[in-house]
Formats: sequence, C-alpha cells, structure tokens
Amino acid sequence: MMELAAMASATSAASAYNYYVGSYFRRSSVLGSYRVYMTTTFRDTTDPSVIGSTQVMNILSCAGGLPGPNGPTYSGYIYQIHANLISNGSFAIVAEQRYAETQRWAKTSFRNWPYTTYATQLVMKYAGSQVVSYYLVFNTQQDYNNGNPSYKEGWVAPSTKPLESYFLVGTYQYSGNYLLKYFQSGVESEQQIADNQNKLVARQWEMSYLHPIDGKWWYEPARACQGSTSWISVYGGNPYRVGGYTYYGVWAAIQNLPKGDEIYWRWNGLTTPDELNLWTSSGNTPGPKQDYNP
Repeated sequence: MMELAAMASATSAASAYNYYVGSYFRRSSVLGSYRVYMTTTFRDTTDPSVIGSTQVMNILSCAGGLPGPNGPTYSGYIYQIHANLISNGSFAIVAEQRYAETQRWAKTSFRNWPYTTYATQLVMKYAGSQVVSYYLVFNTQQDYNNGNPSYKEGWVAPSTKPLESYFLVGTYQYSGNYLLKYFQSGVESEQQIADNQNKLVARQWEMSYLHPIDGKWWYEPARACQGSTSWISVYGGNPYRVGGYTYYGVWAAIQNLPKGDEIYWRWNGLTTPDELNLWTSSGNTPGPKQDYNP
C-alpha cells in the first residue's frame, strides 16, 4: 500500500505522468482562503475490478498562497488530498504537499474503507503557515445527515514559507501562455482506464472554500480542465500541472444545474472537452460536518 502515497502527480511543462481531468473555479479575481473541502464517494461504482492494477483518485488540489503587492500570489507549493479507489473494492486517503515534480511530504491512511461507504469529506486548512489535512468518513446516509462520522483522521504538513498562509482561489495568466487554475477537483490515475459502460463512477460535490470576510462556504462558476492544461502553480519560474496527460473516455456528468457543484465522473467512453462550462453560478455549501485538529 505504500505506493498510494506516491501516486498523485504535479508535473512541469517539460514532463507528464498521470492521466487527469478535473474542474476549476473561474473567479474574476484571485482570493486567499484559509479552508477548502469537498465531499466524495465511489459508491455509484458497480465493478471496481475494472480499474485493474492502477488506482483512481477523487482528488482536491489547491495552490498555496502568499500576500503580494497586487494581492494574493502563488508560493510555488500545492496541497492535495485524495481518496484512492483500489481494484479490491476499498479506498484509502492520501494527503500531500508538493512543489514542481517533487513530493515534499505525504501521509497515507492504511484503513481501507469499502467503496460503498456513503461519503467521505476531504478537508484542508491553514493553521498559521502549516496546512492541516483531515478526512471524515460517513458509513451511511443517516450518519452523514446527522454529522456523525464513523472515523476521522488528519495530519499536519511541514511549514514552507513563513508568509504562506492561505489557499488561492481563482485563475491567473502566467507568462502569456499558462492559465494557472488554483482550485481544482478531479479524477486521476497512473494508467488510463478504458470505457467500461459506467461501471466506474467517482462522485464529487460541495467543492468549496471558506470566504475570509463573510465566513461562508462558497463555490464558483466552474470549467473543465484536462491534465494537459491543468496548470496550478509556478516554482522556480516554471509552471506545473496536476497529472499531465489528457484523460480520454471520462465524462463530467453535472447534477443540479444551474446550481452546479456536483459531478459524477463516469468512465463511459465520452471525453470531457477542455474548458467546457460545467456550471455558471456561484453559491454556498454547508461546509464540513466537523472541524478536526490532529
């Protein structure tokens, strides 16, 4: 199971490793948020064995931010937390801190939960200049509705830069050619999984950030981004991406339009076009069911 901690990738313009397709928030201005989260599940999957020897991630990726002369700017680091589905029908949680192609820190939960688990909330928050990553597992819908997790666990990443203290939300045009997409959620795997008639489904909802002024959890209008264009931050003057390869055969099925903020990633042979408008509204989510400090 140790390979779980090394699975997620952040790749530079010169290289590409994993297959990835995701969504990103298209804000008109960049904002710094101290907390981000999303809710995930694989319970709509009917046959997890179709993934074979690879693993599939329900993954949340955010760029770390610093105060800049013209507002929040990237620190060069990114943070990821993901639920990894394994072919035996279980999933595990991984939290990471990365820069460029380097995994600086990672922790893995070895408590393999059944893929039929109702929901898992993946949360990242800043405590000073350190990022706390934690997850809440809800075995049943009743547990979820009551805010009663069956298990929770978390970790604290090492400090990077003293002034890094928030996640970035929004986009930034870097060097004329690279649109940085600071807040992304999506699916990723080391190997591309072929069309399997919806036997594999990764669901994501409540992707959101805590607004630093009004204290509410918000989602924003979202577009799709393939691994080939999923630029997220810059380190040493070089932009880098989540994943790197286009993920063919995975479709973003959107729920609750025009509200949005819920995606069923379906392996059905249809490919999600890059920059596809997923939803065009902004709004609020309930926020994580519980706070947690490991």
